[in-house]
Amino acid sequence: MIGGGAACYAFGTKFSEPVKISLLPLLSMKSEEHRESAESSQKLSDASYWVLSLEKKYAKLVKDILKNFGWLDLGRKVYSRDDGMHICLPVTEMFCSIFPVKKQDSTCYDSSKTLVEREDHSKDISTALKIVMECHATKMEDEILKVKKASPTPLEVMKESIAYLLSQRGLPLQLLEQLPSRWERLGDIVVLPMSCFKDPLWDSVGAELWSLVAKSLGTNRLARQGRISPSGTRDSTLEMLVGDDGWVNHRENGILYSFDATKCMFSWGNLSEKLRMARLDCKDEVIVDLFAGIGYFVLPFLVRANAKLVYACEWNPMAIEALRHNIQENLVADRCVVLEGDNRITAPKGVAHRVCLGLLPTSEGSWATAVRALREEGGVLHIHGNVKDLEEASWKQHVLQSIHEMARAEGRVWEISLEHVERVKWYAPRIRHLVADVRCST
Repeated sequence: MIGGGAACYAFGTKFSEPVKISLLPLLSMKSEEHRESAESSQKLSDASYWVLSLEKKYAKLVKDILKNFGWLDLGRKVYSRDDGMHICLPVTEMFCSIFPVKKQDSTCYDSSKTLVEREDHSKDISTALKIVMECHATKMEDEILKVKKASPTPLEVMKESIAYLLSQRGLPLQLLEQLPSRWERLGDIVVLPMSCFKDPLWDSVGAELWSLVAKSLGTNRLARQGRISPSGTRDSTLEMLVGDDGWVNHRENGILYSFDATKCMFSWGNLSEKLRMARLDCKDEVIVDLFAGIGYFVLPFLVRANAKLVYACEWNPMAIEALRHNIQENLVADRCVVLEGDNRITAPKGVAHRVCLGLLPTSEGSWATAVRALREEGGVLHIHGNVKDLEEASWKQHVLQSIHEMARAEGRVWEISLEHVERVKWYAPRIRHLVADVRCST
């Protein structure tokens, strides 16, 4: 036993010297064999790592037993010795505390039998230990210590390389607090959040900085997200940091979206809603998408929901370019009619089984257009909007009342009902992105 200590007083701290005391004389030893066993156990307890050494022919059986009981140390590698004749299996401290050092003479266990084939269940610890002993396994200190080195995370690599850059340039290491903890990928472009690297001091190391970030994240193209433009066309303000071209091919749910990420926005957060629309059975339906963009919902309707025909309304020229490209690449151009311009002017009337109004923060400016687009028999409106958490009930009532009044103004005598409200995501603190499925029926 080795021990020491310290005592703290008002006038200072007094340290006690470490003392080593042998407890072996206090033990009653019946034989020299027992004494050797105890000394061996003491040696093992001083070691940091242990292995179980045994003949190669028993290695698989014993390894399976160790794994089954959680005794195999997965942080180290299995290795061989004696020219491959013996295998060393790394074991945990728990195993070492219950496995005796002394070898017992017994008939070796038949390695052709599995643990499950024995009468005792595999979870019987005593049975498992007996089998390991019968295979003449020897507990010994791990001399090679082949510890698996965990690969550093991209963030760790980024921090280390940028910390070195800051030190070289004499910049404060506190800037490391502005490194991103998360990022997203658009195809092969890594997109950083707009909140990172905001301090003007970063400008002095710009070129080197972005090269290091891109390398640590394993990408050749790096960008930083900006706020979506408040203009009617909702242009992207993505800033390319490494790489000049912003055109990207992004695959989602088996659908290819191609677009210029610096000019067209793309939302990861509404994936669940795109999947929901994709699961609909629209094979006999005509659909009007009043805010088609690059095909966010147009493509799920066509590729997955098998819509008969989709009218895609869009007024952003860059989004229209991407939309036309995407319906061609996804082989659905023959079932899509692209209508350029303001949907309040271009949208068809009286044709739709359902209308998608995927505009945030609100699509209310086109609710009347959506009502006019439905067939005389009615249909379903998918109305998107950002709603304060405490105002969800009043928003639903407002939607139903508004659609009812708009339908009456168009001479449509419909029953208006709310089939479902999908809570897509939190758009901002206490503000949800909601989708109301409104049924209009005769």
